[in-house]
Amino acid sequence: GRGNDDYLSKAFYFEEGKYEDGDSNGSMLGEANIVMAKFNPFESTVVLKDSCSYGGESLPHKGNDVINNMRRVGFSSLHGHGSPATIECCYSNGQFIVPLDWYNNAETALDDWSDRNRVAGRGFDNLDNKDFPSIAYSISCITAPFDEYEYGIRVKDPENERRTIDYLNGGHVFDMPYNFGSSFTVAGDFGGPAYLANTRSGLVTSSAYLEAKWGNLILNNPKMGIAEARSKFLNGSYLGVTHHLIGEPEFEMWINKPSRMETEVESTDYSVHITSNELAGATVCLFDGNGKRVLRNISGTDISLKLISLSHYTLSVWKPGFLPFIRFYGAHGTLSDFDEKFIVLDAEIGEQYTGTLPVGRAFCVGSNAKLTIEAMKAVNVNRSCIIEEGGVVTIAGDDKVTLNCTVKKGGKLKVTAKSIQMGSGFTIEPGGTLDIQYK
Repeated sequence: GRGNDDYLSKAFYFEEGKYEDGDSNGSMLGEANIVMAKFNPFESTVVLKDSCSYGGESLPHKGNDVINNMRRVGFSSLHGHGSPATIECCYSNGQFIVPLDWYNNAETALDDWSDRNRVAGRGFDNLDNKDFPSIAYSISCITAPFDEYEYGIRVKDPENERRTIDYLNGGHVFDMPYNFGSSFTVAGDFGGPAYLANTRSGLVTSSAYLEAKWGNLILNNPKMGIAEARSKFLNGSYLGVTHHLIGEPEFEMWINKPSRMETEVESTDYSVHITSNELAGATVCLFDGNGKRVLRNISGTDISLKLISLSHYTLSVWKPGFLPFIRFYGAHGTLSDFDEKFIVLDAEIGEQYTGTLPVGRAFCVGSNAKLTIEAMKAVNVNRSCIIEEGGVVTIAGDDKVTLNCTVKKGGKLKVTAKSIQMGSGFTIEPGGTLDIQYK
Protein backbone atom coordinates (compact mmCIF):
# COMPACT_ATOMS: atom_id res chain seq x y z
CA GLY A 1 0.00 0.00 0.00
CA ARG A 2 3.00 2.35 -0.03
CA GLY A 3 2.23 3.26 3.56
CA ASN A 4 -1.55 2.87 3.20
CA ASP A 5 -2.33 -0.66 4.36
CA ASP A 6 -5.98 -0.11 5.33
CA TYR A 7 -7.02 -2.26 2.37
CA LEU A 8 -5.70 -5.35 4.21
CA SER A 9 -8.62 -5.02 6.63
CA LYS A 10 -11.13 -5.51 3.79
CA ALA A 11 -12.45 -8.66 2.10
CA PHE A 12 -14.65 -9.36 -0.92
CA TYR A 13 -16.85 -12.37 -1.72
CA PHE A 14 -18.69 -13.10 -4.94
CA GLU A 15 -21.51 -15.67 -5.21
CA GLU A 16 -22.98 -16.83 -8.50
CA GLY A 17 -26.68 -17.65 -8.41
CA LYS A 18 -27.13 -19.53 -11.72
CA TYR A 19 -30.90 -19.71 -11.41
CA GLU A 20 -32.20 -20.80 -14.79
CA ASP A 21 -35.91 -21.36 -15.41
CA GLY A 22 -36.48 -21.63 -11.68
CA ASP A 23 -33.83 -24.34 -11.28
CA SER A 24 -31.39 -23.65 -8.44
CA ASN A 25 -29.06 -26.54 -9.32
CA GLY A 26 -25.49 -25.26 -9.19
CA SER A 27 -26.32 -22.08 -7.26
CA MET A 28 -23.60 -20.83 -4.94
CA LEU A 29 -25.72 -18.29 -3.09
CA GLY A 30 -25.09 -18.55 0.64
CA GLU A 31 -21.61 -20.05 0.35
CA ALA A 32 -19.93 -16.87 1.64
CA ASN A 33 -21.85 -17.36 4.88
CA ILE A 34 -20.41 -20.89 5.18
CA VAL A 35 -16.90 -19.47 4.94
CA MET A 36 -17.47 -16.42 7.15
CA ALA A 37 -18.90 -18.57 9.93
CA LYS A 38 -15.33 -19.84 10.46
CA PHE A 39 -13.22 -17.09 8.88
CA ASN A 40 -14.26 -13.46 9.25
CA PRO A 41 -11.38 -11.48 10.81
CA PHE A 42 -11.73 -8.44 8.55
CA GLU A 43 -13.06 -5.04 9.58
CA SER A 44 -15.07 -4.71 6.36
CA THR A 45 -16.50 -7.44 4.12
CA VAL A 46 -18.48 -6.98 0.89
CA VAL A 47 -20.58 -9.87 -0.42
CA LEU A 48 -21.72 -9.44 -4.03
CA LYS A 49 -24.53 -11.81 -5.00
CA ASP A 50 -25.39 -12.73 -8.57
CA SER A 51 -28.74 -11.06 -9.30
CA CYS A 52 -29.29 -12.24 -12.87
CA SER A 53 -32.32 -14.35 -12.12
CA TYR A 54 -32.61 -14.05 -8.38
CA GLY A 55 -32.62 -11.38 -5.70
CA GLY A 56 -34.83 -8.66 -7.16
CA GLU A 57 -32.12 -6.19 -8.19
CA SER A 58 -32.90 -4.35 -11.41
CA LEU A 59 -29.57 -4.96 -13.16
CA PRO A 60 -27.29 -7.99 -13.17
CA HIS A 61 -23.73 -7.68 -11.96
CA LYS A 62 -21.14 -7.47 -14.70
CA GLY A 63 -17.68 -8.97 -14.89
CA ASN A 64 -16.01 -5.62 -14.27
CA ASP A 65 -18.09 -5.19 -11.10
CA VAL A 66 -16.26 -8.17 -9.65
CA ILE A 67 -12.86 -6.84 -10.75
CA ASN A 68 -13.60 -3.38 -9.31
CA ASN A 69 -14.47 -4.90 -5.94
CA MET A 70 -11.24 -6.93 -5.89
CA ARG A 71 -8.96 -3.92 -6.40
CA ARG A 72 -8.56 -2.63 -2.86
CA VAL A 73 -9.06 -5.60 -0.56
CA GLY A 74 -6.63 -7.93 1.16
CA PHE A 75 -8.65 -11.06 0.43
CA SER A 76 -11.03 -12.05 -2.38
CA SER A 77 -13.18 -15.17 -2.53
CA LEU A 78 -14.74 -16.21 -5.84
CA HIS A 79 -17.72 -18.57 -5.84
CA GLY A 80 -18.73 -19.05 -9.47
CA HIS A 81 -18.62 -21.81 -12.05
CA GLY A 82 -15.38 -21.72 -13.97
CA SER A 83 -12.88 -22.88 -16.54
CA PRO A 84 -9.21 -21.99 -17.10
CA ALA A 85 -10.38 -18.83 -18.93
CA THR A 86 -13.77 -17.91 -17.41
CA ILE A 87 -15.51 -17.51 -14.07
CA GLU A 88 -19.24 -16.99 -14.40
CA CYS A 89 -20.64 -13.81 -12.89
CA CYS A 90 -24.08 -14.08 -14.48
CA TYR A 91 -24.41 -16.97 -16.90
CA SER A 92 -27.92 -16.18 -18.10
CA ASN A 93 -26.82 -12.66 -19.05
CA GLY A 94 -23.45 -13.59 -20.55
CA GLN A 95 -21.19 -12.10 -17.86
CA PHE A 96 -17.77 -13.52 -16.98
CA ILE A 97 -14.40 -12.50 -15.64
CA VAL A 98 -11.28 -13.64 -17.51
CA PRO A 99 -7.52 -13.91 -16.76
CA LEU A 100 -6.61 -11.15 -19.24
CA ASP A 101 -8.95 -8.54 -20.67
CA TRP A 102 -8.12 -9.23 -24.33
CA TYR A 103 -9.23 -12.87 -24.20
CA ASN A 104 -11.99 -13.63 -26.71
CA ASN A 105 -13.79 -16.75 -27.89
CA ALA A 106 -10.61 -18.46 -29.04
CA GLU A 107 -9.28 -18.40 -25.47
CA THR A 108 -12.50 -18.68 -23.48
CA ALA A 109 -14.27 -21.42 -25.52
CA LEU A 110 -17.46 -19.34 -25.32
CA ASP A 111 -19.63 -18.81 -28.37
CA ASP A 112 -20.92 -15.38 -29.37
CA TRP A 113 -24.29 -15.90 -27.70
CA SER A 114 -22.84 -17.06 -24.36
CA ASP A 115 -20.43 -14.09 -24.33
CA ARG A 116 -22.90 -11.64 -25.86
CA ASN A 117 -22.60 -9.03 -23.10
CA ARG A 118 -18.86 -8.92 -22.59
CA VAL A 119 -17.60 -5.71 -21.00
CA ALA A 120 -14.22 -4.02 -20.93
CA GLY A 121 -12.34 -4.24 -17.66
CA ARG A 122 -13.29 -7.82 -16.79
CA GLY A 123 -9.73 -9.22 -16.76
CA PHE A 124 -7.36 -9.63 -13.83
CA ASP A 125 -5.00 -7.23 -15.64
CA ASN A 126 -7.52 -4.47 -14.80
CA LEU A 127 -7.09 -4.92 -11.05
CA ASP A 128 -4.69 -1.95 -10.99
CA ASN A 129 -3.30 -3.04 -7.61
CA LYS A 130 0.47 -3.00 -8.09
CA ASP A 131 1.02 -1.51 -4.64
CA PHE A 132 -1.97 -3.30 -3.07
CA PRO A 133 -1.24 -7.03 -3.55
CA SER A 134 -3.86 -9.42 -2.25
CA ILE A 135 -4.78 -13.08 -1.79
CA ALA A 136 -7.49 -14.76 -3.87
CA TYR A 137 -9.28 -18.02 -3.02
CA SER A 138 -11.54 -19.60 -5.61
CA ILE A 139 -13.73 -22.68 -5.44
CA SER A 140 -14.51 -22.40 -9.18
CA CYS A 141 -13.74 -25.42 -11.34
CA ILE A 142 -10.45 -25.74 -13.25
CA THR A 143 -9.27 -22.10 -13.02
CA ALA A 144 -5.63 -22.99 -12.33
CA PRO A 145 -4.64 -26.21 -14.16
CA PHE A 146 -0.97 -27.10 -14.40
CA ASP A 147 -1.49 -28.38 -17.94
CA GLU A 148 -3.27 -27.27 -21.13
CA TYR A 149 -6.65 -28.48 -19.98
CA GLU A 150 -8.89 -30.05 -22.61
CA TYR A 151 -12.65 -30.35 -22.34
CA GLY A 152 -14.03 -33.83 -22.87
CA ILE A 153 -17.00 -34.52 -25.15
CA ARG A 154 -20.03 -36.77 -24.86
CA VAL A 155 -20.85 -39.15 -27.72
CA LYS A 156 -23.29 -41.98 -28.31
CA ASP A 157 -22.28 -45.34 -26.94
CA PRO A 158 -21.66 -47.55 -30.01
CA GLU A 159 -23.03 -50.52 -28.07
CA ASN A 160 -26.14 -48.71 -26.89
CA GLU A 161 -27.21 -45.62 -28.82
CA ARG A 162 -29.63 -44.67 -26.07
CA ARG A 163 -26.66 -43.88 -23.84
CA THR A 164 -23.87 -41.33 -24.09
CA ILE A 165 -20.34 -41.77 -22.84
CA ASP A 166 -17.52 -39.36 -22.05
CA TYR A 167 -14.37 -39.17 -24.11
CA LEU A 168 -11.43 -37.56 -22.38
CA ASN A 169 -10.30 -35.67 -25.47
CA GLY A 170 -11.95 -34.01 -28.41
CA GLY A 171 -13.18 -30.77 -26.88
CA HIS A 172 -11.65 -27.30 -26.58
CA VAL A 173 -7.97 -27.12 -25.58
CA PHE A 174 -7.18 -24.13 -23.34
CA ASP A 175 -3.93 -23.19 -25.08
CA MET A 176 -3.38 -19.61 -23.87
CA PRO A 177 -0.66 -17.57 -22.18
CA TYR A 178 -2.20 -17.49 -18.69
CA ASN A 179 -5.04 -19.11 -16.78
CA PHE A 180 -6.47 -17.45 -13.66
CA GLY A 181 -3.79 -18.86 -11.34
CA SER A 182 -0.80 -17.79 -13.41
CA SER A 183 -2.42 -14.49 -14.41
CA PHE A 184 -3.04 -13.45 -10.80
CA THR A 185 0.44 -14.39 -9.60
CA VAL A 186 2.97 -13.78 -12.42
CA ALA A 187 1.41 -12.18 -15.52
CA GLY A 188 2.11 -8.56 -14.58
CA ASP A 189 2.05 -5.84 -11.92
CA PHE A 190 -1.37 -6.88 -10.62
CA GLY A 191 -2.93 -9.63 -8.53
CA GLY A 192 -0.89 -10.92 -5.65
CA PRO A 193 1.48 -13.57 -4.32
CA ALA A 194 -1.05 -16.39 -3.90
CA TYR A 195 -4.06 -17.78 -5.74
CA LEU A 196 -5.72 -20.84 -4.19
CA ALA A 197 -7.94 -22.72 -6.62
CA ASN A 198 -8.89 -25.93 -8.41
CA THR A 199 -6.77 -27.58 -11.08
CA ARG A 200 -9.77 -29.77 -11.90
CA SER A 201 -13.47 -29.72 -11.02
CA GLY A 202 -14.59 -28.70 -7.56
CA LEU A 203 -17.79 -29.38 -5.65
CA VAL A 204 -20.58 -26.92 -4.88
CA THR A 205 -20.98 -26.42 -1.10
CA SER A 206 -18.26 -28.95 -0.21
CA SER A 207 -15.68 -26.54 -1.62
CA ALA A 208 -17.06 -23.76 0.58
CA TYR A 209 -16.51 -25.94 3.65
CA LEU A 210 -12.95 -26.58 2.45
CA GLU A 211 -12.39 -22.81 2.23
CA ALA A 212 -13.89 -22.32 5.69
CA LYS A 213 -11.49 -24.90 7.12
CA TRP A 214 -8.57 -23.21 5.35
CA GLY A 215 -9.54 -19.81 6.75
CA ASN A 216 -9.88 -21.17 10.26
CA LEU A 217 -6.40 -22.71 10.02
CA ILE A 218 -4.89 -19.46 8.67
CA LEU A 219 -6.04 -17.68 11.83
CA ASN A 220 -3.79 -19.97 13.88
CA ASN A 221 -0.86 -20.24 11.46
CA PRO A 222 -0.59 -17.65 8.67
CA LYS A 223 1.63 -19.79 6.40
CA MET A 224 -0.34 -20.37 3.22
CA GLY A 225 1.01 -23.82 2.39
CA ILE A 226 0.40 -25.27 5.85
CA ALA A 227 -3.23 -24.10 5.92
CA GLU A 228 -3.87 -25.39 2.38
CA ALA A 229 -2.35 -28.81 3.09
CA ARG A 230 -4.10 -29.30 6.43
CA SER A 231 -7.48 -28.13 5.15
CA LYS A 232 -7.35 -30.71 2.34
CA PHE A 233 -6.26 -33.47 4.73
CA LEU A 234 -9.08 -32.68 7.15
CA ASN A 235 -11.71 -32.27 4.40
CA GLY A 236 -11.52 -35.91 3.35
CA SER A 237 -13.00 -35.53 -0.16
CA TYR A 238 -11.43 -35.66 -3.61
CA LEU A 239 -10.95 -31.89 -3.30
CA GLY A 240 -7.70 -32.88 -1.62
CA VAL A 241 -6.24 -33.61 -5.05
CA THR A 242 -7.99 -30.88 -7.08
CA HIS A 243 -7.45 -27.75 -4.96
CA HIS A 244 -3.97 -26.23 -4.83
CA LEU A 245 -1.94 -23.20 -3.82
CA ILE A 246 -0.43 -21.27 -6.72
CA GLY A 247 2.32 -19.35 -4.95
CA GLU A 248 5.05 -19.66 -2.32
CA PRO A 249 3.96 -22.15 0.41
CA GLU A 250 6.08 -20.42 3.08
CA PHE A 251 4.37 -17.08 2.41
CA GLU A 252 2.44 -15.68 5.39
CA MET A 253 -0.91 -14.02 4.82
CA TRP A 254 -1.75 -10.68 6.41
CA ILE A 255 -4.79 -11.04 8.63
CA ASN A 256 -6.08 -7.49 8.86
CA LYS A 257 -3.74 -4.49 9.08
CA PRO A 258 -0.17 -5.29 10.22
CA SER A 259 1.38 -3.78 13.32
CA ARG A 260 4.54 -1.68 13.20
CA MET A 261 7.64 -2.70 15.10
CA GLU A 262 9.61 0.17 16.64
CA THR A 263 13.21 -0.91 16.07
CA GLU A 264 16.50 0.68 17.15
CA VAL A 265 19.66 -0.36 15.32
CA GLU A 266 23.30 0.37 16.18
CA SER A 267 25.88 -0.71 13.60
CA THR A 268 29.65 -0.99 14.15
CA ASP A 269 32.51 -2.49 12.14
CA TYR A 270 32.06 -5.84 13.81
CA SER A 271 28.41 -6.21 14.78
CA VAL A 272 24.85 -4.97 14.48
CA HIS A 273 22.79 -4.52 17.66
CA ILE A 274 18.98 -4.54 17.36
CA THR A 275 16.57 -3.55 20.14
CA SER A 276 12.75 -3.62 20.16
CA ASN A 277 10.04 -4.34 22.71
CA GLU A 278 8.32 -6.47 20.03
CA LEU A 279 11.44 -8.41 19.01
CA ALA A 280 10.54 -11.71 20.73
CA GLY A 281 9.32 -14.23 18.18
CA ALA A 282 10.94 -12.39 15.27
CA THR A 283 13.49 -13.61 12.74
CA VAL A 284 16.52 -11.39 12.07
CA CYS A 285 18.70 -11.77 8.99
CA LEU A 286 21.83 -10.13 7.59
CA PHE A 287 22.15 -10.80 3.85
CA ASP A 288 24.45 -9.49 1.13
CA GLY A 289 22.18 -10.53 -1.74
CA ASN A 290 24.73 -13.07 -2.96
CA GLY A 291 24.79 -16.03 -0.60
CA LYS A 292 26.32 -14.66 2.62
CA ARG A 293 23.84 -14.46 5.46
CA VAL A 294 23.43 -14.55 9.23
CA LEU A 295 20.02 -15.75 10.44
CA ARG A 296 18.67 -15.80 14.00
CA ASN A 297 15.33 -16.51 15.70
CA ILE A 298 14.83 -14.16 18.66
CA SER A 299 13.35 -14.85 22.09
CA GLY A 300 14.26 -11.60 23.88
CA THR A 301 14.08 -7.86 23.22
CA ASP A 302 17.58 -7.36 21.81
CA ILE A 303 20.31 -9.18 19.90
CA SER A 304 23.82 -8.55 18.53
CA LEU A 305 24.90 -10.13 15.25
CA LYS A 306 28.52 -10.38 14.16
CA LEU A 307 29.33 -9.11 10.70
CA ILE A 308 31.06 -11.60 8.41
CA SER A 309 33.21 -9.40 6.13
CA LEU A 310 30.23 -7.88 4.35
CA SER A 311 30.90 -4.78 2.26
CA HIS A 312 27.15 -4.28 2.01
CA TYR A 313 24.11 -6.03 3.42
CA THR A 314 20.45 -5.76 4.26
CA LEU A 315 19.24 -6.06 7.83
CA SER A 316 15.77 -7.62 7.95
CA VAL A 317 13.49 -8.15 10.95
CA TRP A 318 10.40 -10.30 10.28
CA LYS A 319 7.56 -11.23 12.61
CA PRO A 320 4.04 -12.53 11.87
CA GLY A 321 1.50 -9.72 12.08
CA PHE A 322 4.12 -6.96 11.75
CA LEU A 323 5.44 -5.00 8.82
CA PRO A 324 9.02 -6.10 8.12
CA PHE A 325 11.93 -3.84 8.93
CA ILE A 326 14.42 -3.95 6.01
CA ARG A 327 17.40 -1.59 5.85
CA PHE A 328 20.28 -1.50 3.36
CA TYR A 329 23.78 -0.77 4.63
CA GLY A 330 26.74 0.07 2.41
CA ALA A 331 29.63 -0.39 4.84
CA HIS A 332 33.10 -0.25 3.28
CA GLY A 333 34.81 -1.96 0.38
CA THR A 334 34.50 -1.77 -3.40
CA LEU A 335 31.75 -3.14 -5.62
CA SER A 336 32.91 -4.17 -9.10
CA ASP A 337 31.32 -6.36 -11.79
CA PHE A 338 28.16 -6.05 -9.72
CA ASP A 339 24.50 -5.56 -10.58
CA GLU A 340 22.01 -5.84 -7.70
CA LYS A 341 18.69 -4.27 -6.76
CA PHE A 342 17.51 -3.96 -3.15
CA ILE A 343 13.90 -3.15 -2.20
CA VAL A 344 13.96 -1.88 1.38
CA LEU A 345 12.31 0.29 4.00
CA ASP A 346 15.27 2.69 4.21
CA ALA A 347 18.99 2.80 3.43
CA GLU A 348 22.34 4.01 4.76
CA ILE A 349 24.85 4.03 1.90
CA GLY A 350 28.32 4.61 3.29
CA GLU A 351 29.19 6.25 6.62
CA GLN A 352 28.73 9.82 7.72
CA TYR A 353 31.88 11.43 9.11
CA THR A 354 33.70 14.73 9.54
CA GLY A 355 37.26 15.46 8.58
CA THR A 356 39.50 13.21 6.51
CA LEU A 357 38.17 9.80 5.59
CA PRO A 358 40.39 7.10 7.16
CA VAL A 359 42.11 4.67 4.80
CA GLY A 360 39.95 1.67 3.98
CA ARG A 361 36.71 3.27 5.15
CA ALA A 362 35.24 4.19 1.76
CA PHE A 363 32.27 2.42 0.23
CA CYS A 364 33.03 2.51 -3.50
CA VAL A 365 30.75 1.67 -6.40
CA GLY A 366 33.43 0.88 -8.93
CA SER A 367 33.93 -0.22 -12.52
CA ASN A 368 31.01 -2.06 -14.12
CA ALA A 369 29.01 -1.90 -10.87
CA LYS A 370 25.32 -1.02 -10.68
CA LEU A 371 23.67 -0.55 -7.29
CA THR A 372 19.91 0.08 -7.29
CA ILE A 373 17.94 0.98 -4.15
CA GLU A 374 14.15 1.27 -3.91
CA ALA A 375 13.03 2.59 -0.52
CA MET A 376 9.77 3.62 1.09
CA LYS A 377 11.45 5.88 3.63
CA ALA A 378 14.65 7.92 3.95
CA VAL A 379 17.82 7.16 1.99
CA ASN A 380 21.10 8.68 3.17
CA VAL A 381 24.01 8.57 0.71
CA ASN A 382 26.80 9.45 3.13
CA ARG A 383 30.27 10.98 2.78
CA SER A 384 32.19 7.72 2.62
CA CYS A 385 30.25 6.68 -0.50
CA ILE A 386 32.26 7.21 -3.69
CA ILE A 387 30.85 6.50 -7.14
CA GLU A 388 33.86 5.81 -9.33
CA GLU A 389 34.33 5.69 -13.10
CA GLY A 390 32.03 3.06 -14.58
CA GLY A 391 29.91 2.88 -11.43
CA VAL A 392 26.16 3.62 -11.38
CA VAL A 393 23.97 4.21 -8.32
CA THR A 394 20.20 4.45 -8.89
CA ILE A 395 17.89 5.46 -6.05
CA ALA A 396 14.09 5.46 -6.18
CA GLY A 397 12.67 6.84 -2.95
CA ASP A 398 9.12 7.45 -1.80
CA ASP A 399 10.36 9.87 0.85
CA LYS A 400 13.54 11.92 1.30
CA VAL A 401 16.98 11.28 -0.21
CA THR A 402 19.97 13.11 1.29
CA LEU A 403 23.19 13.28 -0.74
CA ASN A 404 26.64 13.73 0.83
CA CYS A 405 28.61 11.43 -1.48
CA THR A 406 31.24 11.98 -4.17
CA VAL A 407 30.60 11.28 -7.86
CA LYS A 408 33.89 10.96 -9.73
CA LYS A 409 34.59 11.34 -13.46
CA GLY A 410 32.66 8.66 -15.35
CA GLY A 411 30.45 7.86 -12.36
CA LYS A 412 26.66 8.21 -12.49
CA LEU A 413 24.09 8.95 -9.79
CA LYS A 414 20.38 8.80 -10.61
CA VAL A 415 17.85 9.87 -7.98
CA THR A 416 14.04 9.90 -8.10
CA ALA A 417 12.26 10.96 -4.90
CA LYS A 418 9.68 13.29 -3.38
CA SER A 419 12.40 15.26 -1.60
CA ILE A 420 16.10 15.49 -2.52
CA GLN A 421 18.61 17.35 -0.34
CA MET A 422 22.26 17.98 -1.22
CA GLY A 423 24.37 18.23 1.91
CA SER A 424 27.65 20.03 2.47
CA GLY A 425 29.62 16.88 1.70
CA PHE A 426 28.10 16.34 -1.74
CA THR A 427 30.61 16.62 -4.60
CA ILE A 428 30.44 16.02 -8.35
CA GLU A 429 33.81 16.00 -10.02
CA PRO A 430 34.17 17.11 -13.68
CA GLY A 431 32.86 14.33 -15.91
CA GLY A 432 30.55 12.91 -13.25
CA THR A 433 26.80 12.68 -13.92
CA LEU A 434 23.85 13.53 -11.68
CA ASP A 435 20.29 12.84 -12.86
CA ILE A 436 17.52 14.09 -10.54
CA GLN A 437 13.77 13.66 -10.94
CA TYR A 438 11.06 14.59 -8.46
CA LYS A 439 8.00 12.43 -7.88
